[in-house]
Parts: sequence; structure tokens; C-alpha cells
Amino acid sequence: MRRTVAITPARMGATLGGAALVAAALVNPAVASAHSFVVTTAPHRDAATTAPAQVTTTWNEAVTNVKESVTGPDKATWSTGPVNGSGAVYSVALRPSPPPGAYTVNWEATSDDGDEIRGSWGFTVSPS
Repeated sequence: MRRTVAITPARMGATLGGAALVAAALVNPAVASAHSFVVTTAPHRDAATTAPAQVTTTWNEAVTNVKESVTGPDKATWSTGPVNGSGAVYSVALRPSPPPGAYTVNWEATSDDGDEIRGSWGFTVSPS
């Protein structure tokens, strides 16, 4: 016996809507996962600035187990001491008198969902 199913506009809309959500999750993994991400930095990402005393990373939500290290143009580590902060904002101090050039801040943290995340951002110290 053969059965015919009518496709109504409502059924078609629901099917297409579900397909669109699946496609969005595949194209943009951030839609499908809720990992923490960096929302702002100090100095600002890619900024040219005077030598900062510390660098600060702010996430969209609270993170834990934060590690930050700063590497300078001489490939030496310029961060010093422990990472300080709580919740979504963490900082690390820099050694005094960093030379002009490009600096990279490498970070690691644990997202609220328990996943390990990592990344980096950079800034430039301008000659004084």
C-alpha cells in the first residue's frame, strides 16, 4: 500500500528552519559550542603604544586556570610574576623598560564548560 504525505507550508517552513540551524552550526562552530573567547585586551590588540606595566585579557565569561606569557621582539619572556585576576579579567606584569618592537601575549584558560582554550594577541611598543 502506498501512502502520500502532503507537504504543507508550515511543514516546509519547519523543515527548512531546522536545516538552516544545522547549516549554521556547521559553518560557524561558535554557534554550536559555547567556548569562552577574548572580548578585549589592554593594550588593545594590534595597537602601537608606550611600554605598558602589565597586559590584561578580558573574556566574555569567567574562566579558570589562566596562564599568560609575553614574548618580546628579542624572543625573550617579558612577563613576570603570577597571573592576577578572577572571573573574566586577568593580568600579568611586565619587566621594566621593554624595548620597542612587537610583543605577543600567549594565553591558556579553562572555559566554563571545562574545555581548554588557548590563543594569542599582539601589540607594539613604540619608541619613546
